[in-house]
Parts: sequence; C-alpha cells; structure tokens
Amino acid sequence: MEETRNFQAEVSRLLDIVVHSIYSDKKVFLRELVSNASDACDRRRYAALTDPALGAANGTYHVILIPDEASKTLTIEDNGIAASPDPACVTSLRLFCAILGGFAGNVALTMGAHGGVMLGGGILPRLQHLLQESDFRRRFEARGRMSAYNQAIPTTLILAGDAALRGTTASIAAS
Repeated sequence: MEETRNFQAEVSRLLDIVVHSIYSDKKVFLRELVSNASDACDRRRYAALTDPALGAANGTYHVILIPDEASKTLTIEDNGIAASPDPACVTSLRLFCAILGGFAGNVALTMGAHGGVMLGGGILPRLQHLLQESDFRRRFEARGRMSAYNQAIPTTLILAGDAALRGTTASIAAS
C-alpha cells in the first residue's frame, strides 16, 4: 500500500520559517536536541513500567554530551527509546540495503572476489541491524548461474571509524 504525504503551501512556508528562525540559533538547536534525548529516556522509563526488560541497566537513564574538539563535533548520546520510525523512512532504508546488496554482488562477481567483501564508511555502521534484517545478502547472492560463487563470498561490515587510518598505518609499517 503506497502512502503519499503532501504539505499545503502555507504549512511548508511555516515550517521553513520555524526551521530558519528558531534553529539558526545554535543554543536553541542544542537545547532541542538534548530535549529530544531526554524524551527518549522518558519513553524508555514509561515502557519499562509494563515491560521490565526495557528498563535501563541499574535503573539509570542518561543523556551525555561528548565534545570532540579535533573534529569540532558534539555527540549527544542517550540510552532511551527513539520515537517510532516513520514507515516510509524504514522502507527507503530497506530498499537502499537491497540495492547495495545487488551492487556489491555485481562488484564481487566482476572483480572475482573470493576472500570477502568489506563494507564500510558513511552511514553503513549505523545500519548494522537493518543490513542484517534486509534483503542485502539475498540480493548479493542472486547472480543467476553464478549465485553459488557469490554465496561462498563472506561480507563484512567495518565498524571501526578509523579503518582507513589503521590500514594506512599497517601499510607504512609493512614497507
């Protein structure tokens, strides 16, 4: 069942004004992000009332701000429950994983890979769970008469954020 969402012109304009006026102030934007993290902790706390398995370890819910001066970023980490995902977003990500699987399968076949295919960078480490549940692997292996070849090729998701640096360091050390 396909779902289409349209905004009226007035609503779109209102959203544009809100985003560009309220969120252009970094302090207001940061407060909003911290507030969202706090709301996620509240959702988990309330859900744990009916399902104790959802409770935080030691009953402690947290929002942590992690500054990284080197990369000039601020990470906001919480142990709450995110709001229910938008079904259209989930469908789009599942489709992305399936297309990526087909593409990776084609590359593996074209390059004659047999030791494995490594996936890394970008948003992939954040999609680990979704990649495992999606059609990625099925599409990777679906190569017609060459399917048995691709079925024998392992695929690995690189989770280390500094994998390229580690590889460069190892290469320099080996030379």
